[in-house]
Amino acid sequence: MMRWLIPWVMIGALSGCAASTDGGDQTDASVQVVFSSAMCGTQIQAPQVTWIDTPVGLRRAFDRFHTQQMPPSSIEPPPLDFTRYAAVLLEMGVQPSAGYGLTLQARRWSVTGDTLILRVNWLAPPPGRVFAQVITHPCLLVSVPRGGYRHIEILDQHGTVRMRADTRVNQ
Repeated sequence: MMRWLIPWVMIGALSGCAASTDGGDQTDASVQVVFSSAMCGTQIQAPQVTWIDTPVGLRRAFDRFHTQQMPPSSIEPPPLDFTRYAAVLLEMGVQPSAGYGLTLQARRWSVTGDTLILRVNWLAPPPGRVFAQVITHPCLLVSVPRGGYRHIEILDQHGTVRMRADTRVNQ
């Protein structure tokens, strides 16, 4: 019986190794929300994703978030070990009312080929509902583990690609 069982155990072990690198969904406690707001201090019109892999880039993002406030404030970004992590800034662009936003979808991420895929909830007011008529510019800043990926894609809760970026561009 052992001679028959050993090959099946080996096949199972090899299948497990293959499954861990096939680009399937992963949950990693290291994918964290660093900052989130409906007013992110930008006037970009279209959705945009920015790869941030330096402390200077993170400082610039935080300066932009807080200089648009009245009165302007200066808040230090949280410490981030850029040898192990990078930051990803997701911006929805200018929106016509309250009710828009971005949230991380249960810290789920995956890698397909050389592309890191993050899933977010892309929030918009339901049709027919009334929200405050105020210009907003929602954003979400998350930290992600560094890896061998060269691109990043942001998918919404329906699997639609909302944004793409190249991770080789330093911010």
